[in-house]
Amino acid sequence: MCSTYGNYADAKGNNMSTEALITMASAWTVIISLAGYFIIKVIRTPQSKKNEGSDGDH
Repeated sequence: MCSTYGNYADAKGNNMSTEALITMASAWTVIISLAGYFIIKVIRTPQSKKNEGSDGDH
């Protein structure tokens, strides 16, 4: 029985190789960590006071 998918998946394409799973988990970890870091950084950054005079008086 010859499979078109080789060792990486069954005939239906349902199985991931260990290497693919590790790569996917690593990528998700890096992306989620960076997103979380920058979201927290933005939330914790105090608002600037540059626009104090923008209450309609020109």
